[in-house]
Amino acid sequence: IKGLAYFTEKKIDSAIEIFLEVLKLEKNKNGITHSYLALCYEENRNLDKAKEYHNKAIKINSKNDLVLKNYANFFYFIGDVENAQNFYKQAIKVNKFDFDTKYFLSLLQLFKTDFNEGWKNFEHRWLAETFSTKEEIINLPLFRNNIDQKKIYIWGEQGIGDQIIFARFFK
Repeated sequence: IKGLAYFTEKKIDSAIEIFLEVLKLEKNKNGITHSYLALCYEENRNLDKAKEYHNKAIKINSKNDLVLKNYANFFYFIGDVENAQNFYKQAIKVNKFDFDTKYFLSLLQLFKTDFNEGWKNFEHRWLAETFSTKEEIINLPLFRNNIDQKKIYIWGEQGIGDQIIFARFFK
């Protein structure tokens, strides 16, 4: 926990020191500490060291969704879209309720013009913790196509293009 606290506070060298110490003490290695070390090295822009620790984490535990997602994020960060997509899919197989991973996968799929899967997975953004827009509109009433409804609120979630496209329906 101390290592994660340092990581969160951006005291990366202290976090690395703690995680390396934990590795020496760990009896049942589960790969997670290696994965956290990889994140620390990513923050320090030491991508070779980050990849080394991601590889160690995967070797130890290729069935842990956190380890898989962290490695996917690493590949996403360095622009290796194919490996990122592969590891996101593996993470989702392990934990089908990880909506953040489904959301990240959707962004890759849309980038690669895989619109069928991309838009399907993009719907999970509302359940993802990293998607901040939901807090802004969560308490708004849903449109029910009811003649008694006098006003509707148009939410331009994707930008002004939404308003332009749907403006033709306004009276």
